[in-house]
Amino acid sequence: MGLKKLSHFQLFDAKGFFEGKDFMLSKVEEWQEGEDAQHLKTVGTKVTGVIFRDKSDYGQVGTRLNEGESITFKVSQPVINFSSWKPFNTIFKATTFTKVSIYGTYRNQLSVKVPSLTAINGAGAVKRA
Repeated sequence: MGLKKLSHFQLFDAKGFFEGKDFMLSKVEEWQEGEDAQHLKTVGTKVTGVIFRDKSDYGQVGTRLNEGESITFKVSQPVINFSSWKPFNTIFKATTFTKVSIYGTYRNQLSVKVPSLTAINGAGAVKRA
């Protein structure tokens, strides 16, 4: 017999994991949820990014371990907020998190919900004086 709902007690250090990572935008699309295809409601935007720089320290294996991997962020903002972002041009960071969960058979996938993302370079980045 297996124990149920153990993942509710598993803590993930989202700040620590994402702190050393920059993402290159690959796709922006509507985030929709609902019971079935006829009852979908748009609740935000799904932003998919490829890990462009990975400066996180993974111990004996060093850094850069997850470069090239992609993560989809569910952002509680409308698609229009990302209209100036361009695929394979915009570099962004995730700094605040609503919910991050590990899932998958091998516990190697992330479900990431964020209130916002920040463009740091390329199209959509705020120019600093």
